[in-house]
Amino acid sequence: MESAGLRVLAIDYGDVVIMQGLELDVAAQGASEDQARERFDTALRVELLECAKNDSDPNEVIGKAPTHFFDSWDSCSPDESKTDDYELRRCAA
Repeated sequence: MESAGLRVLAIDYGDVVIMQGLELDVAAQGASEDQARERFDTALRVELLECAKNDSDPNEVIGKAPTHFFDSWDSCSPDESKTDDYELRRCAA
């Protein structure tokens, strides 16, 4: 299961945070960033396991996020903490 090179946006809507993958269209939400990240990690893991189980390429099965998320990437703040799983940037809605 490989998620290297995956970029993820953490979009804060005030009462909810949405984590949205770019290279793989996987998303999750939570009441806090920690909860959203935990749910995102679970959703990503399940998607990648399912692809591995079916010997499928995640890039082909899941696909990329909609273009407007890619457009938001440069205007968002890089996360100071590093993760081995993906690069994270935070932005306000």
